[in-house]
Amino acid sequence: MIVCFESFVAGLIHIGMLNADVGYSGYSYYNDFLDDVRPIVEQVRNRDRSFYRMEKTVFRSTNDNMALQMRGLSGSTSTLNKETIQFLNKMGYSSVSHWSKYLGGTPVNDSLLGIKYVVSDNDIYMTNYGYTSAFYDPETGYAAYRNPYALSIAYGVDDALLDFALGYTNKLEQKEETDKKTEEETDVVEIKQVGTFFDTFKAKLNELLGIEETLTTSDYIDPYISPFERLNAIMTAMVGAEELQEVFVAIPVGKNDISTTNILKGNASDEKAMYYQYQKASGDDTDAVLTYTITVPKSGEVYFYLPTDYPREMELSLFVHGTEEKTAVNLGEFFGNETTRIFSIGTFEAGTTISLDMTLLQNVCYVAKDHNAFYYIDYNAFERVINTLKENQLVVTDYTEDEIHGTFTTSKEHQTVFTTLAYDKGWKVYVDGKEVKTVKALGALIAFEINGEAGAVHSIDLVYKPNTVMVGLSISLISAILLLLLILFEKQIKRVPVLRSLVTAVPRKGYLPTDTEQEDSNNDSQDPPSTT
Repeated sequence: MIVCFESFVAGLIHIGMLNADVGYSGYSYYNDFLDDVRPIVEQVRNRDRSFYRMEKTVFRSTNDNMALQMRGLSGSTSTLNKETIQFLNKMGYSSVSHWSKYLGGTPVNDSLLGIKYVVSDNDIYMTNYGYTSAFYDPETGYAAYRNPYALSIAYGVDDALLDFALGYTNKLEQKEETDKKTEEETDVVEIKQVGTFFDTFKAKLNELLGIEETLTTSDYIDPYISPFERLNAIMTAMVGAEELQEVFVAIPVGKNDISTTNILKGNASDEKAMYYQYQKASGDDTDAVLTYTITVPKSGEVYFYLPTDYPREMELSLFVHGTEEKTAVNLGEFFGNETTRIFSIGTFEAGTTISLDMTLLQNVCYVAKDHNAFYYIDYNAFERVINTLKENQLVVTDYTEDEIHGTFTTSKEHQTVFTTLAYDKGWKVYVDGKEVKTVKALGALIAFEINGEAGAVHSIDLVYKPNTVMVGLSISLISAILLLLLILFEKQIKRVPVLRSLVTAVPRKGYLPTDTEQEDSNNDSQDPPSTT
């Protein structure tokens, strides 16, 4: 009774300490939220049985999707592949460390990743993006907006996408290519041993288990400064165009449109770009503020991302000129934990002049020269790209949690198919019943090739069969067999002195130590002699 009471009190004390340190939420905090969102999610799921991704703009945690049984982008797990986290960040979403969150979504990146529905209480998806309100829950005010541009889980792209520079690469493999050493001059085993011995051991073990791993000494290759430039380049590669597809159109900021308060301006550079360095001028409480002023060229939503590879946290405030409102509207933090992403600063009429104040919270920021921070979407260019990609899509006919089946009609003899499945050696792709090789595209996703006559219809099977499952089952089976053998042959094993410890920790029944053994045992337990 005393022990139980002590454990209970200790638990309460530790919960109090946990709350003081990081905080925790009660059961109703999550459950009430899920009860509000679940009806609209179930409406979508019950009426649309096809395979698609769905996201939402309201959160209680990054793992809400798991509780709501939504296939989306948001989630938090320490087992999530580092490449997937980086890829989503490069696409403009809030994604870092071991989590990703549906913040930074636009019709462009959403459509490329197949997000067909967005659950929200904001009608911007209908008024600005051309989405339709497919389902509505009048009790909660949530609606599910259907994205007419959303692509399938797999679609045909130009071969140029496979050469797109994005993703982790091996430093020593780069050196090998640069030096162009022959196989006789270079120890191939040494080339593969990247990083420390522990890294190498993990790599070998993961290779045996079929696990893709990014080593700590790998470099991330990305020649682009902002997600807008990157997405334009990706779409250009996807459709195989010679000219850049400017779906995101830049809104230039002239030199006379940049002003500063309590800031010293300098220069900096790295191997990718030249930078302006904005440093707080004084150490007093006066804010260091960088201000950009633009005139919106076309009616619609304006997006912002400060072009830099060196993000520094700042506070954003927006002032719209020519309105009765004389004070700036606080937009919140940028380049923070959840705000390193594409940022929507609002919807404006053409000709509106706006100023964005960036208050430095870390006393310094770096802005790439000759790169833009403000963009809008050219929907005519966007629809041209999407319509091209829609010509060759996987038509999903059946699916489970680890299998996707469908048909694919090719438009050329050698068709590259891009999927939005995270690259994992556990994924097996079968074309017309035969397994085909998979490759990594955009540094994180699966792609494969279909060969055959143009216009032919092929059956496609995407099956998740990780080696780790078979290895785990084998280890469990072997362990169960060994345990059974130990039980069945316990008496025989006890007769063998070397094996006796496997089945017992005490002497055999009837066994007594000899006088010599007893004496040795006593000597072992005595204190050592003192020295003087």
